[in-house]
Amino acid sequence: MHKVLKKIIDYKKLEVEHIARQEGRRDMQKRAADAPPCRDFWNAISQYDFNVIAELKHKSPSAGILVENYQPEEIAKGYQDAGAAALSVLTDEHFFGGKREHLNKVKESVELPLLRKDFVLDEFQIFEAKSYGADAILLIVNVLDSFQIADYQALANELGLFSLVETHNPEDWQAVSNLKLDVVGVNNRNLDTLVTDVQTVFKMREVVDGAVQIIAESGLRNDDNLKKLKEIGIVRYLIGEAFLETRDPGQALDELLKRARD
Repeated sequence: MHKVLKKIIDYKKLEVEHIARQEGRRDMQKRAADAPPCRDFWNAISQYDFNVIAELKHKSPSAGILVENYQPEEIAKGYQDAGAAALSVLTDEHFFGGKREHLNKVKESVELPLLRKDFVLDEFQIFEAKSYGADAILLIVNVLDSFQIADYQALANELGLFSLVETHNPEDWQAVSNLKLDVVGVNNRNLDTLVTDVQTVFKMREVVDGAVQIIAESGLRNDDNLKKLKEIGIVRYLIGEAFLETRDPGQALDELLKRARD
């Protein structure tokens, strides 16, 4: 595990413990139970020839600040107008400049389902995700063992949340291949180097069970990437920085989709 990722995880453990003590685990469970039903994340990303989960992110340890005047609800509206299938909302505050409240703001601004992008280490965060308006959560294999993933996936399902299990290499896939997964995320970013390599997802398609759908994540910057992935049956993509580095993220998404469909 890269030292930056380890730093994030170590900080996140302390942060979650502090928030859980401060806000109360039972209270968060009650809030989750009282929250409105989730929007159908999987159905939303299964509608189009190219299904883009467009990401909302203020900054990152590797890229620095991406958006100076970060207003996630406004970016979200642009993404929706441009044809995003769903949205990914970074909620980690210390390292990525996000907030849990961004989920509420974005949920009120658009009709698309939301993936809470964060480092889930505790079931408290799953109840938290539901209570703040998420429709899906991310479970990272490199961060959680297969037993935790199975437990968290079951809890998320009870709450109506979709679980995206994220892998980075063949070893990650082997760790969760015994679970009943219809879909798996493949992140092109190497967690040991933090470098992205789009070839990762092509190699993983040869390893992952053919019956399992793949969502390609990170490093997808042009229509050629999407077209080549579609040729091997991958029609779902999580893209953020390629849009957020531009002056108009929504327009960047719109142009990407138009080029991919030409």
